[in-house]
Amino acid sequence: MAGEIPKDVPDDVQRWTAKRRVALVLSILKGETSVAEATGGTPVPLESFRAFVAAGEKLAKLHLDYEKLDPWPLKQAIKEGAKNAELWRVEKMRLSKDKKSLTVNEWVTLDGIPPRCFEYRLGNRSALEWVIDQYQKGVTTKVRIAPFL
Repeated sequence: MAGEIPKDVPDDVQRWTAKRRVALVLSILKGETSVAEATGGTPVPLESFRAFVAAGEKLAKLHLDYEKLDPWPLKQAIKEGAKNAELWRVEKMRLSKDKKSLTVNEWVTLDGIPPRCFEYRLGNRSALEWVIDQYQKGVTTKVRIAPFL
């Protein structure tokens, strides 16, 4: 049943999947499992647990509703002569050395990037640096297309 911790999982399992963590939190919220049981007997004050639940709810809301937020007021510098189709075509974006502006392409530069956006990290780089690295033109060599029969 959804929301239940699988019974066949050994007690000494060290790896927690997201599915298992969600099932445990749901079990605690439903009152099926106590916080003490969930923490392996380590006493966790209920207030602390509720604070983590509230923080998780806020984080989930940000992840799910980010498109409803007002965009940050960046200044768009667009060079004259660009055709509409060329404006947002990305070959490779570049962040300035002071990390205050982003060159999207030869036509568009976004200025006014706040230093705070570099505080949220995905591994060893910020989310913005991750996006810059991932969203660039490239050639994929691992594409396999099945022949039509």
